[in-house]
Amino acid sequence: MHCGMCLPTCPTYDETKLERHSPRGRIALMRAIGDGDLEVTKAFGDEMYYCLGCLACTTACPAGVDYPKLFETARAEVERQGVLDTPKRTFIRFWVVKFLFTRPRLLRLVGRTLWLWQASGLQSLFRRSGLNKLLPANLRRLEPQAPRIQRRFSHQLIRPIETPLDERPAPGVEHPTSNTQRPTPNETPGGSAAATSLDVGRSTLEVGCSRSSRNRSKPRRVA
Repeated sequence: MHCGMCLPTCPTYDETKLERHSPRGRIALMRAIGDGDLEVTKAFGDEMYYCLGCLACTTACPAGVDYPKLFETARAEVERQGVLDTPKRTFIRFWVVKFLFTRPRLLRLVGRTLWLWQASGLQSLFRRSGLNKLLPANLRRLEPQAPRIQRRFSHQLIRPIETPLDERPAPGVEHPTSNTQRPTPNETPGGSAAATSLDVGRSTLEVGCSRSSRNRSKPRRVA
């Protein structure tokens, strides 16, 4: 499929107007490598990482091309062959991806430090004093785009939602200990029917939804 309907939706193509920076151009490169006409090179790796991964092209494609799968496979091949590896990139990826992101407590500690840096006014003072000009060029461009760190982190916001209803303490009541026995389905309000409705599987829900959709699609007879 080479209709090009994905081109207007691609932000990198819209910015550069270069075919290689479009989904169609990237798929052509992937195909050439798959057919053995091209080798995985640094230029190919740079192109795969130049893609933002927004997947706007996927919804625009009338043929339903599975661009996410092609895109992820291409990036995996780039990493497997190591065409983009440099000592600096390897160092940063190890400490950020493999070390920091795999340790939630350490990640939250870094987040708290950044929040304190912003909330205390040190960040504003740092910018007004002109000390940000001493940063390396890349960091100097990225520093103004730093997001505002919120006081409450995501794990605190989603904790009430993730906690099961029967484990949530009532107002003014201490949280039940781990030795507290959960009520059986017959002891819960609604009996076994309520438990069954809570334990229903995704497949059952899908079947029920499909049946209800078919029932709604049938025309009603008018007397």
